[in-house]
Amino acid sequence: MQERLSWIGVSVAVTLIGFSTLMLGTFSRFGLWPQLIAAFAGLIALEGMRSTATAFVGSHPGLWWVQHAPALGGIALSILFLKLAGRPLRLRRYPDTGSV
Repeated sequence: MQERLSWIGVSVAVTLIGFSTLMLGTFSRFGLWPQLIAAFAGLIALEGMRSTATAFVGSHPGLWWVQHAPALGGIALSILFLKLAGRPLRLRRYPDTGSV
């Protein structure tokens, strides 16, 4: 039962990870490939966490809440990516001293 319910969260996490990873990108001569590879790696990690949690809950049914941890972790990762995308890195400017 918990595995079916966790699929809802995993579906939301998958779409958010894909979207937020693409939002991290800026113009690059490499195109979107760095963002696509990062999104793919994040989705593979999410699927690995989900399968590990399913096996763990299968042997310890009392810890049913662990089944939802991968979805929460994926959503937290996408929130972090969206925060980073919303606040681009700025180079520090030094004041002009006027000396030559």
